[in-house]
Amino acid sequence: LELSPDKAEPDCKDNKGRTPLSYAAEYNSKEVVKLLLYTGKVDPDSKDNEGRTPLSYAAEWNSKEVVELLLNTGKVDPDSKHNKGRTPLSYAAAVTEYNNKEVVELLLHTGKVDPDSKDNEGRTPLSYAAEWNSKEVVELLLHTGKVVPDSKDNKGRTPLSYAPEYNNKGVVELLLHTGKMDPDSKDNEGRTPLSYAAERDMKEVVELLLDSGKVDPDSKDNEGRTPLSYAARWGSKEVVELLLHTGKVDPDSKDNEGRTPLSYAAARWAGKEVVELLLHTGKVDPDSKDNEGICPLSYAAAKYNSKEVVELLLHTGKVDLDSKDNKGRTPLFYAAEYNSKEVVEVLLHTVKVDPDSKGNEGMTP
Repeated sequence: LELSPDKAEPDCKDNKGRTPLSYAAEYNSKEVVKLLLYTGKVDPDSKDNEGRTPLSYAAEWNSKEVVELLLNTGKVDPDSKHNKGRTPLSYAAAVTEYNNKEVVELLLHTGKVDPDSKDNEGRTPLSYAAEWNSKEVVELLLHTGKVVPDSKDNKGRTPLSYAPEYNNKGVVELLLHTGKMDPDSKDNEGRTPLSYAAERDMKEVVELLLDSGKVDPDSKDNEGRTPLSYAARWGSKEVVELLLHTGKVDPDSKDNEGRTPLSYAAARWAGKEVVELLLHTGKVDPDSKDNEGICPLSYAAAKYNSKEVVELLLHTGKVDLDSKDNKGRTPLFYAAEYNSKEVVEVLLHTVKVDPDSKGNEGMTP
């Protein structure tokens, strides 16, 4: 590949404000980057319409050799922020498909980057590294001694809050080990790291947080939902077991919609095991109605092939099979509406339902 300095415009910009060097850096084209820099006619720190530099792209795509070439020019700002406030280090810290440790080391080694720089969303490189499971990068950033491990972004979320996103057990351990984290920190929605871990079915992370002895396993967010509520909602059997085992959670806690963990579990396609766990506590009302008057049996009946959950609820002997919600709809109505043939058969077989019951609109099952 040859580039004639006399005939080409090596630093021309396209309609996105990007130069050939910008693209070469993004695609890790080391030799092309060398050629362009050799012309002496390119600005290695040129910003595109988004305010991003070639170094920003190279850092994002783990282009170690290109990062070195750009830094060695002495003409780039390694801490340059784009329009949304993100730096090359911020992008490098968020890489997951491959280990970006070396690029992070190069940037930190310049001594010219702020390892705790916040973007427009208030997020730091540590926040991104924690979210994307970059354990080695988290170690590097913490080792600088210049980052606030419990820093909150504009949503009130800390790095520890993001760590449960992808079951980042190793990252959670590192953050907790600093001794500078509040493991029960609430974000703007009132949610804690445990809440997110429970929702994502991250058993190991849930265990770590509970073992810290510094979290409230029954903490409610702004919607009134507890970690157990989220775990039940997504059918996380093992997480539900862990939370119940603490003996510090209310298995029948209602959120702002009046829904209980059992209500959410009953509405799941595969919520049978969680329903069993909750009923086994003996501390839940299997016929509890939410703000719309809908009971767990109605939620279960509205799911195709939910026969087993329906039978579990009926077996308690504590549910009203003909319970009407605020619209006058019964479990049989929901089963018929959602074509749950087996559930319809089970309900009719009890001989305790009115097959001709009318809803508020005059419609029958």
